[in-house]
Amino acid sequence: MTINKEFDVAVIGAGHAGLEAAFIASKFNLRVALFNLNKESIANLPCNPSIGGPAKGVVTREIDALGGIQAIAADENKIQIKKLNQSKGPGVWAYRAQIDKETFHDWFIKKIEDDPNIELLLEEVVELLKEGDEVKGLRTVNGIYRCKTLIVTTGTYLKAELYREKKFADSGPDNNPASNFLSDTFRNWGIELLRLKTGTPPRVYLDSIDFSQLEVDDSNDGNISFSFREPKKLPLEEQMHCYLAETTPLTKKFVLHHLEECGTYNGSICGTGPRYCPSIEDKYVKFPNREKHFIFVEPIARNYDYCYLAGLSTSLNKDLQEKLLRTIKGFQNVRIKKHAYAIVYDAINPIQLLKTLECKKVKNLFFAGQINGTSGYEEAAAQGLIAGINASLKVLNREPFILRRDEAYIGVMIDDLTTRGVTEPYRLLTSRAEHRLLLRNDNADERLLGLGRELGTIEESFYRDFLKVQEDINFNIDFLKKNYAATYRLAEGNLTLFSWLARGENSYSELSEILGSKLRSLSVEAQEKLMIKVKYEGYIRAQETRINRLEKWRKLSLLKIKDYSDIQNLSREARERLNSERPITVDDALKISGININDIFWIKAYLDSKNNLNSEEK
Repeated sequence: MTINKEFDVAVIGAGHAGLEAAFIASKFNLRVALFNLNKESIANLPCNPSIGGPAKGVVTREIDALGGIQAIAADENKIQIKKLNQSKGPGVWAYRAQIDKETFHDWFIKKIEDDPNIELLLEEVVELLKEGDEVKGLRTVNGIYRCKTLIVTTGTYLKAELYREKKFADSGPDNNPASNFLSDTFRNWGIELLRLKTGTPPRVYLDSIDFSQLEVDDSNDGNISFSFREPKKLPLEEQMHCYLAETTPLTKKFVLHHLEECGTYNGSICGTGPRYCPSIEDKYVKFPNREKHFIFVEPIARNYDYCYLAGLSTSLNKDLQEKLLRTIKGFQNVRIKKHAYAIVYDAINPIQLLKTLECKKVKNLFFAGQINGTSGYEEAAAQGLIAGINASLKVLNREPFILRRDEAYIGVMIDDLTTRGVTEPYRLLTSRAEHRLLLRNDNADERLLGLGRELGTIEESFYRDFLKVQEDINFNIDFLKKNYAATYRLAEGNLTLFSWLARGENSYSELSEILGSKLRSLSVEAQEKLMIKVKYEGYIRAQETRINRLEKWRKLSLLKIKDYSDIQNLSREARERLNSERPITVDDALKISGININDIFWIKAYLDSKNNLNSEEK
């Protein structure tokens, strides 16, 4: 067969991972081929029409700080945005935006068309080509394409099947065609595949809901944006409404009565579903004492007359779904636009990947997104970014790019995936990050812009502007540490302005009014950064100390520990896993699924107590 074209980087799939990979590769001025089955599924939002959330919203900002595109796309197409967890500490603050599904798709199509380095090819890839242990290209129904590196971002399309009570279609999300050939290639190459499941709730017509019975769930801020580089605000008066609905005792009774007509409970679905995004039937089975659950009623697009029901995914058969919905407050007369379904698909176990997301068995072959066993648009985009960066660096014979766990949530996720693998769809959570006070929503630029500049994916002019803001923040902090509150009649004694501001009841705006030109002018965002540095200085320093200690302990031998059951503060799961795996060093222990930094501190304390006891006996 004739070779059609040659590219530096080929990307299969134009979802969140594939788009991120293609656009970042273009920033390295490489020739990029972007393959997709059709134009309609490019930049699709097949499930929740939102971007962000706890941990995930921070990831979107990390992507932006490294030169990626998701944050800009979200800001350009958002129809509502919230700042989450404001009643808690900054380690769990995050943004979440509702996205206009229609304009999001159109915006990305134009971006692809305007990028001279990206060629969009609407062809189905039927085979990957390799010579020895190196991938060399791919074959579509129309011909052969050669490439130096190849990134697979096929999402949930590999041998995808749709289910309600039972299987009703061999297709991908939104009834797009499944990709049925690549799984065979991977199996032939010795790559382990998993069978996973996810689901999506029904979409219902807006005019069939009685919103007077629902609680309004509006935005709380019109002055926030995901992107540091191209921020775009959405005033409150232009934001669309979200609502909260509640299930009733009738909902619970209905679901439990019809479990045998749910694909997940009658044995027809074999894939493993996401733990942190359960179906309505899972909620009632796994949490039998909960009488009600919240349903989030979310807009999909400004021009759409139907909405999305987050929290109500189900594999009930089509005929029962409307009856289920009508047990919910405000939904007594609801009409369904699109029924819920479950989707089962092939994924690879990501433990087969390096931290660059390159396959260990096949050189120059990278994987990113839901094919790696993850769930969520943000996780997918972040992997696409890292795979795109490393595929490009490999073409250019440059050193690989790897983020540590203490540098970014992206580093946490990739470390989890590649050292522990998955048995169910992986979702990024704040609890997965042992250093989450350092991995904050406000400081993604401080953590990662310098790395983006070194890569060449961040504009020099923007980086200079960023450094000027950091200089102003540091100048003001230095001033606050060197001057006393008594000088300005704010307090008596030797209390510094820094310590005065660290008190919970005091604000920076109040202080800046008093000090005037003695402080450099800061934007609202920069003021928030300064306040976090002041109020949480002690906690931040303590976490940095823990990181430094852990790095020193990585090579510490654990061979002296005969039975981890003797370490009382370890969880039962940790004891069982450690006794089973028998790690040689602390570094080995950290690679075991379910073992975290707190476990290591208890192990170290146990070893120290044993050493002290032995010293006393001598």
